[in-house]
Amino acid sequence: MNTSIKDLTPHCVFCNVISQCYVKFVDNGSYSCYIQCKSNKLGTQLCFRERGFGLCDLIHVQLYSKGLNRPRNPFRSFKVRLDPTDPSLLSMMKRWVNDCSKSHEQCAHPGHGFTPTRLMHLAEGDMHYSRLSSPTCPVRFAALSYCWGTSAQSKTLKSNLLDRYDHLDISSLPRTLQDACFVTRALGLEYIWIDSLCIVQDDEHEWAEESSKMRDIYSSAHVVMAATFAQDCAEGFLSQRAAPLAIKFGQPDKIPFEVQARLNDSHQCPLKTYNTTYALFKRGWCMQERFLARRVVHFLPHELLFECQSSQICECGERPPPQDRHGLRGRKAFRTLFSTRSPDKLPGMRFGHLWSEVIHEYHSLKLTYTDDTLPALSGVARSVEHLGPGKYIAGLWERDIAYQLGWRLQKYEMYSSQVKHQPWHPVTPTFSWISCLNAVDFGAFPGLLWETRPICTLESSRVVLATADPHGRVRHASIYMRGLFIPGIELVLYVRQEHLSSYNSPRLRLDSGIELTSREPFEVEGQCEQLKSARPWTFAVCLGLYKSVYGNKDAKVTALLLASNADSNNYIRIGIIDGLPDSWFQDHASEGTFNIV
Repeated sequence: MNTSIKDLTPHCVFCNVISQCYVKFVDNGSYSCYIQCKSNKLGTQLCFRERGFGLCDLIHVQLYSKGLNRPRNPFRSFKVRLDPTDPSLLSMMKRWVNDCSKSHEQCAHPGHGFTPTRLMHLAEGDMHYSRLSSPTCPVRFAALSYCWGTSAQSKTLKSNLLDRYDHLDISSLPRTLQDACFVTRALGLEYIWIDSLCIVQDDEHEWAEESSKMRDIYSSAHVVMAATFAQDCAEGFLSQRAAPLAIKFGQPDKIPFEVQARLNDSHQCPLKTYNTTYALFKRGWCMQERFLARRVVHFLPHELLFECQSSQICECGERPPPQDRHGLRGRKAFRTLFSTRSPDKLPGMRFGHLWSEVIHEYHSLKLTYTDDTLPALSGVARSVEHLGPGKYIAGLWERDIAYQLGWRLQKYEMYSSQVKHQPWHPVTPTFSWISCLNAVDFGAFPGLLWETRPICTLESSRVVLATADPHGRVRHASIYMRGLFIPGIELVLYVRQEHLSSYNSPRLRLDSGIELTSREPFEVEGQCEQLKSARPWTFAVCLGLYKSVYGNKDAKVTALLLASNADSNNYIRIGIIDGLPDSWFQDHASEGTFNIV
């Protein structure tokens, strides 16, 4: 049911409930209310959203009653705890973790006997005393996923490492780390892994070595505690929650009831099945922590959410459907790759499509240091090696590399002032998405009627690593490709003509932010002039990557735009073009080889 606020009837009991919720939580006249009544005992939820746009603003108000369920009270009854350290809530969390550990096959320990180099050992009985420890055999431990933020960190350094093996005062740590120690004890665990404490932060060699172990650390952790909404380590995640709004309702001649109303932006509605606005879901390092964990407890502003590889449940009892609740398409793609046991189960270019979905989500997230782009994905990359994808080349795999090379600047980024007005300087390796500082996407993900086929081959590749991690930072990378190509001048002339005469014309995007998409003749001429001035097209080529086949229609080619380097025989990537008719491309193309850096 969807209703405008101005249409509420003053004499209607339920309209009065909606009106009070609106005044308390929204108070904006341009909003309407979507009323959602569920049969899974979640009860009633109000979703307020701006009229005319149809978008969910995550203003979800959950209605419930206190005490026992009463036959004449239409609202479900459950207990909401305002204190996240409430013993009954901690017991519920412990039960979630233990039930999953005992009964979920999908969430079983990986069984490779991994033990982190260091763990924080929490002393029994003393809430403030702990120390660093290096266990010699596997132990159960928790791990923390959190945002560092800008506050001061209590880092382990070369200068304090030995002292911390003797004593580490918990009260001296940032609030989020203190809360994590408290919850670890409440779960009956003695050990916890926290990156700032368990990795020597001013030892480059150790940092590189330990960052390559993230897959083992987070997949081996008994539970991962996620400070999901905290933007800074000083905030903590066990703060007192806001009290609900109490509303009296009922008919004049009947015994009144009281309904409780609280904000709960973690619940889904028909317009939004996940909330990705929390701080943790915006950080690049935290993506692999979430993907790799067997079970996670999310500490949210209004309740706890437990998710594992098998199920999800929140504090009020909602069990979301088994879908990608707190990620975008990337997590679903990763779970498909991770759970697929045989490469044969991924026919065609499906491996490349799925890996590109992971990259699409990952590269939209924030990293403090651009040098961390590959290390922060290293654990995810290691987790798909069982599919035999070949060599890892600066964020791309040998298998289905033709599709992965087809990344492009995400469309909404094309029109941002940051992209349009900043000078473009190619960053090597230019062929990899890691050279792009903005979000990227890939070609259309094929459906039942789409099929993609490579039209180029990787002859060889060269990667010079910056560390011992084969999935980490690179000093240099190049690929030697063989395939059909068209000279740049010929391509620009063809594209200009097609845009003047056809509404089904190719789309050309330069990595500098220039895009040729207009259908108006005078705009096409202007954009083509931009293209001519943007590059010396006499030194450019268009290398075919793959073609997309849709039924019996003429296949469309996606191709890489390359420019020769005047100082060598190498080529650099300058953009992408898709939608070229395969018949035209085959008629005008020649075969060649290109060393792309």
